[in-house]
Amino acid sequence: MASQRDSIKFSIADFIFLTLMLLGSMAIGLFIAVRGNKKKTKEEYLLGGRHMTAFPVCISLFAAFKTDQCVRRPGSTLQVA
Repeated sequence: MASQRDSIKFSIADFIFLTLMLLGSMAIGLFIAVRGNKKKTKEEYLLGGRHMTAFPVCISLFAAFKTDQCVRRPGSTLQVA
């Protein structure tokens, strides 16, 4: 009997999508690095110069907490079971 792991294969479309995502991510990183808007101090780097509004801060905190839950919860379930 074939296991589920044997039946999962990457198709050409998957490889194309993965490649486009990696290239897009690299392009964004290179654009930000070359743009020339370098942060000068630790405070500017860590706190964004204290010019951020509440909305992006809330979205960032929400994403961080949801990621933590998605990573921690399955691990704790495996530990108990």
